Amino acid sequence: MLHYCFENFGLGEKECHLHCDNASGENKNKFMLAYLMWRTLTGKHSKINLHIQVPYHGKSLVDAGFAYIKKSYRRAEVDSLEQLASVVRKSARSNEVIVFGGADGEWLDWKTFTSEYFIPFKGIRKYRHFVFQADKPGIVLARELPDSPGTEVKLLKQRIDLDTIQPPNVIPAAGLSRERSEYLFKFIRPFVRAPHKDAVAPSPDAQEE
Repeated sequence: MLHYCFENFGLGEKECHLHCDNASGENKNKFMLAYLMWRTLTGKHSKINLHIQVPYHGKSLVDAGFAYIKKSYRRAEVDSLEQLASVVRKSARSNEVIVFGGADGEWLDWKTFTSEYFIPFKGIRKYRHFVFQADKPGIVLARELPDSPGTEVKLLKQRIDLDTIQPPNVIPAAGLSRERSEYLFKFIRPFVRAPHKDAVAPSPDAQEE
């Protein structure tokens, strides 16, 4: 999603500052660091600063955007993906709908890609500020505090030719298993209003025909 944002909403900037929370599953992990490193290695950015907010920080503007969605969702009737997209679109002027896997964008296999070319950052938890620079290829500068001297860590694997790095592959939609289809048909379909029943929870037998 971050890649989609850069590619479609960027203004051609060569330097940027990213602010995010301390969630390791979303922001502060080896995949994020490797992705930002890749952007500077390929010339998409000359410098990227990643700042992790301190634990127990206050809410950010992104949190407000989700709050508007939740508020609108509670009052809406949602039986399809299109209706959910409509709720998000109408929740706030700052909220824009991007439906991945459709016309808007595709999921890319960043985990496999980054694991092939980059190594994990050991001790990532104690740092909150990371700097990636094109003039220091393969190296990230990590700081505990904004004014700390910092520690340089090499993330790019040894003997990797930058010219051979290929973009990540698209993750194809796997579809629903028979077991999952039966669950949706039996437990979810009764709560879906017409005419969306067949789109959300079709008969497992109909899908196999």
